[in-house]
Amino acid sequence: MRVRSRLREAAVLYALPLCAAGARAQAVELPLRPYVAGLTTVAVGVAGDTLPFILDTGGGITLVTPRVAERAGCTPFGRTVAFRAVGERLDMPRCGPVRLSLGPLTLQGEAAYFDLARLLGGAPPVGGLVTLQTFQDRAITLDLARGRLVVETDASLAERVRGMTPLKVRLAHQAGGASVDLFLGIETPQGTVWMEVDSGNGGPVMISPPAALQLGVALDEREIRPVRLPVAGLGAVEVRAIRRDLIYDGLLNADFVRGMLLTVDLRSGRAWAKLNPVQP
Repeated sequence: MRVRSRLREAAVLYALPLCAAGARAQAVELPLRPYVAGLTTVAVGVAGDTLPFILDTGGGITLVTPRVAERAGCTPFGRTVAFRAVGERLDMPRCGPVRLSLGPLTLQGEAAYFDLARLLGGAPPVGGLVTLQTFQDRAITLDLARGRLVVETDASLAERVRGMTPLKVRLAHQAGGASVDLFLGIETPQGTVWMEVDSGNGGPVMISPPAALQLGVALDEREIRPVRLPVAGLGAVEVRAIRRDLIYDGLLNADFVRGMLLTVDLRSGRAWAKLNPVQP
């Protein structure tokens, strides 16, 4: 079983905006822990329990499992609809309001309701998914190589991005506008290729046939091959890639994110990066 491919079935989430009680004077650093298939988790508190949630920048919206929903007194209702990168439609119930905590931060709102246990097999249980949408009212820094996620303040963000390279990015929204995904623009002689930044992809980078033509690379669906992606300001970033028929140009992976320090301001839709001296 390919855990990551099945996890994407669960990545249709509903609105769980981040709200902190009171002003934060300092940035909050959240430790990340290795999970399975190249994934990482972050500790989330809910109804007196602390559980690992998978950190998935390509997940779209925050997700909770039935166990977490029950403990939080959250009854599933309604429906939210989105589409996987391969074009498959996903229909999932919503659940909320749910109150979660990450360190000193409090999150409260709706989430998607899904039983991840049936996808993870014998992997350790998790409470759900934490995604970019979870932090939609904040700026965050991902440092997967050092195992940390930083929720920035305005002051720490200004200091952080000094010396970093601005990236060409755009945010995308599915599920009636509730989801948040980040796409990185990669310039080619035939126009920009837009690839989703997906820390939850523990497999190879996936590139659609039209995007492969734009990039001038020969790929097939059976063999993983090295590809150099020309990221403006960072130079050529080498990835291991395979061809897939996608509704996007491509799907980046955890190794790509791990190879750099990545800061995203989810309020303004801006992002910055610098290559990470810590090797993946």
